[in-house]
Amino acid sequence: MEGSGKVAGDPLLHSCTADWILNHQFLRIHFLDIGSEGSQRKKAGRDEHPPYEAMVFVGYDT
Repeated sequence: MEGSGKVAGDPLLHSCTADWILNHQFLRIHFLDIGSEGSQRKKAGRDEHPPYEAMVFVGYDT
């Protein structure tokens, strides 16, 4: 899934994937910047700062 929006007023294009891990005990949601100026500079090797990336883990405590 892809989405767009703004972070601190700058446009952002990101992808989001989700999958079950650890015997279906946790849902991992992975967000990755794929279209901002910073991510494009990183891909071209011109920027030392990584693009935005986040992983969210959702689990249930019995």
